[in-house]
Amino acid sequence: MGRGKENTSEPQSLEKEEKLGGLSRQDSQKILRLSQKGMPVDAIAEVWSVEATEVVKILESMQSSSGEDSQSRTEEGGEHGLNPLVKRLKEEPTDLCCPISHALMEDPVVAADGFTYERTCILQWFKSSNRSATTGQPLETQALHPNQHMKSAIVEYKQKSVAEILSVASQLPSQDAVELLLKGEEFVRPCLPDVSAKKKLVSLLVLRSKLPGITRAEVLKELVPLILEIKDTASLQELLVGMTEPEALSLLSQVDEEMVKSLHLPGPHPDVVSKELVRRMASSWVTDHQDESLDCLWNFLCQHIHFLSQHQGHQHDTWLEAAALVLATHHSRLSAQLDEVDSILLRQACLCLSNQEETISFARDFFNTDLGISTLDCWPPKSSTSILAELASRLDVSKHEEKLELLLEAHGIDDTNVHVRCSLMQQLDQHVLVQDGAEGKDMEGLLLKLHLETKEVIPAEVMRKLSLLKRYLKGLTADELLLLAKMVAKANRQADGARVAVAASELFAANGRADESQDAVVFLWDLLRQDVQDEEDGCADGASLVLATFNGSLRAQLEELDTRLLRKACFYLDNQGAALGCARGFFNSDLGIDSLDQWPPKSSALIFTELASRLNDDEREEKLNLLMKAHGIEASHAHVRDALLKQLCQAMLLQDASVDSNNDSEGLLLRLHLEKNEDIPGDVMQLLSLQERHLKDLAADQLRLLASMLDKANRRADGARVAVAAAELCAANGLEDESHEAIACAHYLDRTNDRASLLLCKLLGSITGKCKGLRDLVDVECKRLDGRCDGLDRRCEGLGGRCDGLDEKCEKLEKPREVPIKSLKWDLSSYNLGGFAEGQTVESEKFPLGVSTVQAWLRVTKKSFGSHYLFLCVTEPVWVNFKVNPVVRQTQYEYAFTEPSEATMIAWINADAASITFELLAVRLPGASLELVMSKS
Repeated sequence: MGRGKENTSEPQSLEKEEKLGGLSRQDSQKILRLSQKGMPVDAIAEVWSVEATEVVKILESMQSSSGEDSQSRTEEGGEHGLNPLVKRLKEEPTDLCCPISHALMEDPVVAADGFTYERTCILQWFKSSNRSATTGQPLETQALHPNQHMKSAIVEYKQKSVAEILSVASQLPSQDAVELLLKGEEFVRPCLPDVSAKKKLVSLLVLRSKLPGITRAEVLKELVPLILEIKDTASLQELLVGMTEPEALSLLSQVDEEMVKSLHLPGPHPDVVSKELVRRMASSWVTDHQDESLDCLWNFLCQHIHFLSQHQGHQHDTWLEAAALVLATHHSRLSAQLDEVDSILLRQACLCLSNQEETISFARDFFNTDLGISTLDCWPPKSSTSILAELASRLDVSKHEEKLELLLEAHGIDDTNVHVRCSLMQQLDQHVLVQDGAEGKDMEGLLLKLHLETKEVIPAEVMRKLSLLKRYLKGLTADELLLLAKMVAKANRQADGARVAVAASELFAANGRADESQDAVVFLWDLLRQDVQDEEDGCADGASLVLATFNGSLRAQLEELDTRLLRKACFYLDNQGAALGCARGFFNSDLGIDSLDQWPPKSSALIFTELASRLNDDEREEKLNLLMKAHGIEASHAHVRDALLKQLCQAMLLQDASVDSNNDSEGLLLRLHLEKNEDIPGDVMQLLSLQERHLKDLAADQLRLLASMLDKANRRADGARVAVAAAELCAANGLEDESHEAIACAHYLDRTNDRASLLLCKLLGSITGKCKGLRDLVDVECKRLDGRCDGLDRRCEGLGGRCDGLDEKCEKLEKPREVPIKSLKWDLSSYNLGGFAEGQTVESEKFPLGVSTVQAWLRVTKKSFGSHYLFLCVTEPVWVNFKVNPVVRQTQYEYAFTEPSEATMIAWINADAASITFELLAVRLPGASLELVMSKS
């Protein structure tokens, strides 16, 4: 049995040794005893050549295997249940503690009893006792002496304790670790600001910041400034490892760039340092807006993406998106060549362009700034078109749909980019050929726009597949539409070319370009006329309608046109509804027919006339109807009038049934001849019925001319009847003289005409009565004029006397009078008053003083003491009120003498005076009751 127990205990012993890091149980017990004696963990680890952490594990293992006594002590609680290492670190050595406070001494001193005390404690003791605090014996003196040896021991103890706490704190339970770390901080803080102490305090705070159950923010508040102050990169790196990415970035924002660059963080956030550097670069560019700063940011992002791609397990999607964002938003300022950029990065850049708000949000989250995206002039930026075009150029033929979408997006951003326009144009051409058309998203309209803006000929195979619907043409200018019409015509699509030409003409007209609009119509006509023989495509109807509507603008030679074309044109002219139906069906437009001033238009009269000229003699009725329509459309056209007149005369001579009493053809024939003042042929004249209804539309002078023609044709009775009608019409219009002439003509032509005779009698009676009344009126007027002449003679005599008196007054008024002077300015600049000798005098010219009999002048005389006096001199005694400048003075003087020596001084002036202004206000002669006051005007 005993041997069996030995067998079972041996494996347990081996298992225990494995748990103790390969050391025997005896070695472990030795380590425990060394620790209990106060040997630091680092020293034990050095002696046994193991890690300090292994020493801590051995001590913990030895404690757990100490048996029931140890377990019972743990259950009892208190310090006896603690790990011996923790217990030793928590307790202070008694030989280093003060006997009074039992606390570790800071300032140890030796008293007279030979014991060492804390200075503050023993001093407090001496205040109440003169005995030894340890033995109780009286002391001879209270003198204290520093115990340097004890103080050195205490310092050494603190340093060793701090080092040991730093070694084992991370392996201890949280509560014990916090307590020991706080104790270590208490040992270190009194040594501040020593650099070594700062480093130890940083290490302690770093360890404490990682423990659960503490206020992390409070620890970091003290820790971060210390780390930055001493530039402790290792501690900063250790601190960052345990932080979340936002916390780490917030901390790094306070660190200088050199220190950030020296960091390398393993763990869950390996990119946090790089991200901080990127943020700094972004901030630098936002501040200085230098292209070099932006290139640095771009190159750093690309290099970091390349680095991450070389390491398995690193996710670099965020970094890829960041680089793509910089490329998408600021490509124009980067030195990067797009053909050197990876396609994945290009595609990601294109995605960034899709949503500005999301892009700004990502930029602010990653770069801590929006990189100026919110202040860009437009979004997406115009420079991004090159990115889209470059990505499109890398796609193979099988991805033509995606390629087209990219180019469309690029063109939408900047439609002026030549490279994008050319690429898109080629892709659209290819799309039409592949898809058998370009409908949807108005691609056909865009294709047309691109080709026509550059005047690039649309390939024939592409042109054949274009629908040319009206909605695809609405974005084109008038010039582009006309160019397109010519291209379509060359592709043997005359009908479609005609529709496009109509759209061009209408747009030209809407823009006020009448000449270009007419040129488009001419092109339309030439285009349709070439295909007029083919009636299946509707070009014949279209040509006829264009001729009918725009004949005046076409400059067409009607005699060269086919009769069928003319007849179809006349049909549309007779039926506006049919014309509108044809226009809208064939041209997709009403050709402006609804907006014309009249229908048929005036220019169409020649079409009817030309068609009439081609009819045979057996078609006289239709021919006359055509000419009548032409005349109804444009009555003033000479060719139409001549043709109709000729046809009417011919019908009259042939006694044609079409010239009957119902259609007033005779009246029209008369009007046409008489409007031209042409003689009606004699053979026609003899056939005229000259009924009253045929004459009712003729003017009075035309009736008189017709009466003269009838006289020549020996139809004097009819001529008299026509002359009577002319006389009555003239009288109705207030033309009495013309009426009298017509009455005389009628009576001359036919004295048997009762109506003419009656009118003549009335005329003669009226003339006789008027002559008698005139004679009486002349007599009365002569008498009145004789009386007025006598009165005028008498008035003339009185006026003659008054004129003589006025002549005498004028002679008196014509005598010259002197104009009184109101003010004058005397220029002294040429006299050099400063150089005058005493008594030297200078005088002004004389001037009238308000009345012609009084003359005045000014005098300047130098007196003693260098003074210059100003005098006013007059030729006769006078009362005067005046002002003198520069001396302002209002005074009254009565000058009775005219001699210079008797003149009265009125002012002093300076020797440097340049001028004197004299202003007369009022003047009065002695004894006079009137005072002459000078006007202020």
